[in-house]
Amino acid sequence: MTLPAMVLDDLTWQDMVDAIRTRIAANSRGKWTMHGPQDTGVTLLELFAYLFEQRIYWLDQVHAPLARALLALLDDTPRVTQAARTVLAFPTPDPAVPTRIVAGALFSTTLGEQVLPLTTLESVDVLPVHDDDPDAPGSHPKLSLRVDGHDQTARLSTLGAVPLLPADGSAGRFEIVLWLDRTLDASERDGTCTLLLELAAPDACAPEWAPRSTDSHWFSRVPSSGYDTVDASAAISGSCGLEPAVIPPPTSEADPLLGEIAPEWAARELRVPAPATLALAYSTGPGAWKPLHAESWIDGTGGLRRSGVWRVRIPVDWAQSGADVDGLTPYALAVSCEEGTFASAPVLTRLVPNVAVARQVESVQLTSASLEPQLDAWLKLPGQQLALDRTRSEPIEDSVQLELREADGEWRRWRATDDFYRHGPGDRVFTVDRARKLLRFGNGLTGRIPVLAAPPGDRARVCYLAGGGSVGNLARQVWQSPGVALAPVNAVPAVGGAEAESFREADARVARDLQRTERAVTAPDYETLAKTTPGVAIARAHTAVGFHPDFPCQALGGVTTVFVVPEVPRGDGTGADLGVATPIVDPGALRTVAERLEARRLLSHEVYVRAARYRAVYVDVDLVGIVLDEASLTGAIRAHLARHLDALIGGEAGAGWEFGAPLRPTALLHQVQTVLGKGVAVARVGIALDAPDDFEDCADVSIGAHELVYLAGFDASYRRSSMTNGGLR
Repeated sequence: MTLPAMVLDDLTWQDMVDAIRTRIAANSRGKWTMHGPQDTGVTLLELFAYLFEQRIYWLDQVHAPLARALLALLDDTPRVTQAARTVLAFPTPDPAVPTRIVAGALFSTTLGEQVLPLTTLESVDVLPVHDDDPDAPGSHPKLSLRVDGHDQTARLSTLGAVPLLPADGSAGRFEIVLWLDRTLDASERDGTCTLLLELAAPDACAPEWAPRSTDSHWFSRVPSSGYDTVDASAAISGSCGLEPAVIPPPTSEADPLLGEIAPEWAARELRVPAPATLALAYSTGPGAWKPLHAESWIDGTGGLRRSGVWRVRIPVDWAQSGADVDGLTPYALAVSCEEGTFASAPVLTRLVPNVAVARQVESVQLTSASLEPQLDAWLKLPGQQLALDRTRSEPIEDSVQLELREADGEWRRWRATDDFYRHGPGDRVFTVDRARKLLRFGNGLTGRIPVLAAPPGDRARVCYLAGGGSVGNLARQVWQSPGVALAPVNAVPAVGGAEAESFREADARVARDLQRTERAVTAPDYETLAKTTPGVAIARAHTAVGFHPDFPCQALGGVTTVFVVPEVPRGDGTGADLGVATPIVDPGALRTVAERLEARRLLSHEVYVRAARYRAVYVDVDLVGIVLDEASLTGAIRAHLARHLDALIGGEAGAGWEFGAPLRPTALLHQVQTVLGKGVAVARVGIALDAPDDFEDCADVSIGAHELVYLAGFDASYRRSSMTNGGLR
């Protein structure tokens, strides 16, 4: 039975007035005789009843401060506006003039104000890579690709899929050649060369330019150090905190977003190590190579794990790698790997030079001419406001930076908050009204009232990022800038733009988050956490409770081992070659999953993460019947059995072979029979493990409790015989 919703607002003004009037005579002992509206006392009682009725009405309403307070109990708040990101690709510049695009360059389109501008997050030296077709729309830079000594340029341009490095543990190497219209200029030395590498990566490995988001939002917390004065060297700059595309490595300093909360307990994106160790070299002459120092190369692909941008500091001794061809000069880069520990070979789909990551925002810094008249009109009263630039786009809430010179003459930084309800009278905070382009200050009880120094001199510094929202999620566009002669295009669609989250959306998200697994208690918890590890693609996980990798023959208490299978390409799953037969998770992903489970395990419990273990399966089949093309039928059976035994798409349900499931000759006989046509029958199916001998054709063949299988060999023998149906003739 469903309980009816509770109604708190069930008392009306008339009910309260009638109840009060019935008590006047008794409570006044008969001294209050006039009970009509003309009596002053009755008028006051009716007024109090009116005010109390409004308070009762509020009981059934969830207003903004209450909604934010309820979300704050779960350490969350509605998410602010998100700005889209993309990658701008610059066309070939004038060969005679070295061209450099600086970080913070603003680009807009010819479509008008409905398409917000983009701001580059990094500087790039646009090299004169020859354009094969300069009159066609877009850019067609001339590049060459060689993999293990074989030219793969034509395959990349036609098929858009070139495996770069092996995944079987062997060494590999590939070279990228840029064909320039001229030799590099001295002014371009020590500059930045950029290359966009689009890879056929799983969806779980988001590209570098995808906006980084956190599951928990620790916005608007008062810093534990208070509000110190602002040093002149730390004053607000025009960049307004535009984060660079290059993320610095983590340090031992406290995370400013998390404060004193232990980072391992926050659901934040993990930094995933590279799947293999890569080394980059550059040409110093024909056939001559020199290794590039690790600090001069920033690999946005994470070791070819995801799509991203390579940023290479142009060496002073980078020379052409060969003789000029048709007036074009080749400059080469080479990537080598001594041990290909990838889960599957990284597949390159597109290669674009001269790129820069851009964000759909523009930095706005208000001038004294717009700020001082507003400050002169301020009174020392609650509810002060500061208007932002009305001619620009709406501000992104958490990007606003504000410094005020207060009555003591010191500059202090004020911080943006989502609401004043969680702040006291001394907190220097303000809220951002995005729609009205206003900053609002506190009332002295919740949030400090700003008291400024007397003129002359500046009393405020304001900088913010304008833009954001879903309007920034754009397809391919041509962009232009007044100060740049080149007109780039966004090489990839702009993604990640989103409007500020409403209370209803935040409430629904938090309700979903309450059901999300964040602690490893049961066996399914371990598997869910492993498969949802951010930044890596884990297709399957298997929990072995009581299994210790160092003591596999004895069940132990307080220990759990999780075996993981990475997500690797399987195509349509019908071909004889499925790709990697035994998917092994790479060391970087294995370490990341282990760190995630380690932070979420039970106290005093041990957890280990290991790659899945595989057993080689050999199948021998005897067929009886008339077969015209034995080779084709053998190949079809082999492909079907390989798919059926596969770790990712095998099994009866197509979700992968079950861990520890035995091999049954009768089950494989059924699978073979589904491939055969009329007139052909299966006489025998033999199964062998690890070696093609001692085939078992009657009993089940068992494997380890936590092992998987793959088809290592298949053989079919044919006995030509006419199959009759029997019965009367």
